Amino acid sequence: VSLDYCADQYVLKLADREQILAISPDGDKEFSYMHEAAEDVPTVRPVAEDVLVLKPDLVVRAYGGGPNAEA
Repeated sequence: VSLDYCADQYVLKLADREQILAISPDGDKEFSYMHEAAEDVPTVRPVAEDVLVLKPDLVVRAYGGGPNAEA
């Protein structure tokens, strides 16, 4: 799971698609360098309640998410 736009770029470039549960809501936007790779990837809000329900092995965060993402 990736929580912000910058982390999305790393995850989409370095991870295999089957390893990615979700990216941030901005990950598939046209301004994202990796938006084409993100077309079929679900998005998740960067808040703990939404992320934890996915039961990820790893959460990548470069900046965003706010205080509710820190659990």
